[in-house]
Amino acid sequence: MIKIRFYDYVFSPSCVRTRYTQAWLEVLTPLKYAYSGMSSEDKPKAGIWVKQNGGTDIIFGTSNNYADGINQNVVINQNGYVGIGTNNPQAKLQINVDNDADIAFAVYNGTTEQFRIMGDGKFYAKSYKIMLPPFPDYVFGKNYKRMTADAKAKYFDEFGHMPYLPSAKEIEKDGLDVGDGLIGITKNVEENSLDINDLFKQNIELFKRIEKLEKENKEKDEKIKNLEDENKIIKNKRFVTKK
Repeated sequence: MIKIRFYDYVFSPSCVRTRYTQAWLEVLTPLKYAYSGMSSEDKPKAGIWVKQNGGTDIIFGTSNNYADGINQNVVINQNGYVGIGTNNPQAKLQINVDNDADIAFAVYNGTTEQFRIMGDGKFYAKSYKIMLPPFPDYVFGKNYKRMTADAKAKYFDEFGHMPYLPSAKEIEKDGLDVGDGLIGITKNVEENSLDINDLFKQNIELFKRIEKLEKENKEKDEKIKNLEDENKIIKNKRFVTKK
């Protein structure tokens, strides 16, 4: 059985406190909680305490060695910010790690890892979805006017990057918004697909014209050949008649 005891006497005027104003929660079995000033043999292995630091923080601590005392592992500060690995969180939830390769956050389904965020800012997931404003399928609408080839060439010469997307310098400085970037890339792909389709139609028409011209040329060549053959026959007849 686990017993819970609160050391309310630390709040009494007769209690001598250290630099922390503390309220300790003690679980008598199997963990031991205590207040500052206990002997090394009685140093706690885990604890919850209140710290006055321009406000009031709640600190959760653990240790794997009684003699070393408690490590401050989780803090809830007076602003309601939660810090893990830090006692001075600057966000609603701040997780500090020591190395880029450390896993800062992970989600498991049973024993299978589904998602993780690393100390270097990278995250790994099986998939993710983002909610976007109207997607650029409007490019396929009859009233949508695409950039002409000449306009694109001028844009490339002037700006040196694809339309609907920021430049490399802007991305290196401010990063790339995933949603805006996906919309810009898709819009370029859709416009280029329509341009390619138009070129395909033009090529089909050109092929038809070429086939027609080739057929006409072939017919003309046959007519010329026939005329040449007839001319030869006429010449031969004249030659025979003169003899």
